[in-house]
Amino acid sequence: MIRGLPFKIQISEIIEFFDGYGKIAEENIFVEESAPGRRTGVGLIIFETEDFAQDAKSALNKQKIGEAQRWVDLFDVNDGPMK
Repeated sequence: MIRGLPFKIQISEIIEFFDGYGKIAEENIFVEESAPGRRTGVGLIIFETEDFAQDAKSALNKQKIGEAQRWVDLFDVNDGPMK
């Protein structure tokens, strides 16, 4: 999970940000909206492997993304059952 995305960030900017950590397709990026067209700054990126995800988290957490240069926080997402 990524938090702190600029509200007007383009999917291409997210792909560019994670360049070098496996191939990330547009259909593997989800940006949360509170209403149609109103983004919350939260997103989910699905990586090819757990290793790519962990490497990206280690290298890119607290880095700036996009033209707005906002700091982002990267978190692991547990894919197990919700309790």
